Parts: sequence; C-alpha cells; structure tokens
Amino acid sequence: RFVHTLARSFAARVVRETSDDPRAQIRRIYLIAYGRSPTNREIKDATAALTELARRWERSHQSTAEAHRRALENLCHAVMNSAEFLFVD
Repeated sequence: RFVHTLARSFAARVVRETSDDPRAQIRRIYLIAYGRSPTNREIKDATAALTELARRWERSHQSTAEAHRRALENLCHAVMNSAEFLFVD
C-alpha cells in the first residue's frame, strides 16, 4: 500500500512538472528516478506501456484522463521496483 501511495505521488509530481505529452513525462520519470535521460528504446517501450495500460484502464470504465493518470502511476510503480532504482552501481 505504501509503494502505491509513493507511486501516486511520483506520478502527480511528474504531471505537475511536465506537459501532458507522454514522452516529456517519461523523460521526467527517468531523470527523477535514475538521474539520467532515457534511451530512445526506453522512451519507445515506456510509451507503448503507457498506451496499453491506459487502454486497459479505459476498458474498466475509466475516463481517458483517469486512465492516463492510472497508467502513469503504474509506470512510476514499475520504475520504483526496477533494479536500477533500487541498487546503486
């Protein structure tokens, strides 16, 4: 539950600090979480993930805006659970 709350706050911060452009949001997520810009491949994969997650949330009768917000929260949650976020090389 705590991680879900953190992911929700993380996504809200990203929305406050960027436009509604998914690519800008992804770049901001990577900068905050990893201290670096995402690669082109990471942008492509994250954009595809956001699109699919939003589509799934819309199928559960969420508005488009709510579906995108939840998809962004899901992506933030995934980034927070990544090895790159959890471990310093």
